[in-house]
Amino acid sequence: MKKLSKAWGRRTNRTASADTQLRRASHKLSDLGASDEEEQRLAYVRAHGRKRSTSQPDCVDEEFMRRCDDKRLAHSGGSASCTASPVLSPLGTPNASPRGSARGTVLMSQINNILMRSSEAEAQWSITRSSSLPSDKCPLAEEDDEEAEGGQELLEDDPLQVAVAKWKQHLVICLPNVIADAGVPMEPPKDTTPFEELLGSDRTLVKAMLGFSREMQDLSIATHLTWMITVKKAMASGLVSYCVEKEMSNTRESALLMRDETPYIRTLSTFLDIFGYQFIKGAMPKILKLILASGDIEIDPMREPDDEKRALNRGELEMVINAVLSRIFSWINLVPSDLQGVLASVDAAARRKFPRMNTNVLLGSFFFLRFFNPNLVQPQKYKLLKKELSPADRRKLVLVSKSIQAFVNESQPEGKEQYMEGLINSLLRGRLDDLHVFYRRLLTEKVKKRKSYVQSLDDHKLNAIYFGEHIDPLYMLCRDNLETFLTSVIRTTDEEQQAIDLCQGVLKVFALCMEEPKLKKRGCNDAFL
Repeated sequence: MKKLSKAWGRRTNRTASADTQLRRASHKLSDLGASDEEEQRLAYVRAHGRKRSTSQPDCVDEEFMRRCDDKRLAHSGGSASCTASPVLSPLGTPNASPRGSARGTVLMSQINNILMRSSEAEAQWSITRSSSLPSDKCPLAEEDDEEAEGGQELLEDDPLQVAVAKWKQHLVICLPNVIADAGVPMEPPKDTTPFEELLGSDRTLVKAMLGFSREMQDLSIATHLTWMITVKKAMASGLVSYCVEKEMSNTRESALLMRDETPYIRTLSTFLDIFGYQFIKGAMPKILKLILASGDIEIDPMREPDDEKRALNRGELEMVINAVLSRIFSWINLVPSDLQGVLASVDAAARRKFPRMNTNVLLGSFFFLRFFNPNLVQPQKYKLLKKELSPADRRKLVLVSKSIQAFVNESQPEGKEQYMEGLINSLLRGRLDDLHVFYRRLLTEKVKKRKSYVQSLDDHKLNAIYFGEHIDPLYMLCRDNLETFLTSVIRTTDEEQQAIDLCQGVLKVFALCMEEPKLKKRGCNDAFL
């Protein structure tokens, strides 16, 4: 670890701010009182000639001699003039010896190297940002550009922000060398418990992991992370609040809240699934039985061309939906307190950002679109049905789900689903007030604290799901994309030393995961005591 720390320090020092070095050189030149840039360099060579490099030749090239002759002519009033060069080039003294000329060449080459390193650093930083998040594939690329423009204005006015951006830039640039020096093993891990414990003990790493999910355009990372947080439940409430605030800050219009697929939305949806398990387990089997026992409810003209039959089916479908809604509204006591807390957090954050917004539509979008309807159309997820669904039965579930979603959106269906317009109008006239009362009760009524899905599993099964399906894949994703992950860590931190410590901790943990486990993987149910 000490070796790694020294290597990091050396490479960080090598990539110290090129702008700072160049500024210091410029200050020394200007202090000499030279009249122009060429004269400043000449005076600096005269006053501060450095020891000649061993690799420097004893003689100078023809271009150098020509520039010296031009300079002598200019001093003596001759007609020849020294034209400005687009790049920094060495200048000798009027009667420069080869040794003195070599000193000037060394000095100017050092200044040239500073400029080149500065340009390369800026170019590499631009490549890193552009390649890590393709603009043609990322749905939030335009949004990021707007944030970057606003951030640039802030940076120009705030020296502290400029300094933070600088050290983050240099740390990101030296990451490949640091990772190479660390020698991260690419074999399958023997025990991912150290990795899980590191993530579960640091909120900055958790936030960085969500940024990593966004950079990779892989929402499964957010799912794996949420599972870990539900076991390490001490961090769960903080993660929920963070995701809600990030989603609010990234959304420009109230109508788009909770609509896009982002790591923050996936985290909240997974959290609802895990902590709303008792509601799904208690309410969904009866609802599924009611829907599947109904008659024909097809109302799509493309599937049922007979108008008379379609009218009968619409009446049957409306009756089924009313029955389903009545059961949902009456089972408020089955809603867990954790699920209620998430909904209350979303409602409060939306009211702060969009004071005039109708949050009933937002709650309907969140509760039904992200929680109820996905479990309705996928009953096999929690093994709510013993038999396989036939295509006709699955179509019934899809129709009911679409109808309920259009109803809670409080808007008319568009596009291919305009055939539902009459049905939705009828539901809006008859059940909209009941829906709003349900939302108010959902936010304010005192409900019981219930077991989550992970709490309902025994230690053996929980370990198999927790480590085998979530922690191990999360480890592999981070290891295979280590530079992107550590870049997210650096961008998430606010202090340089903290960023370095976190990166060193991650690299150390990757080595520990290759060691044989001293103890059997622990049971996770003790985390809930």
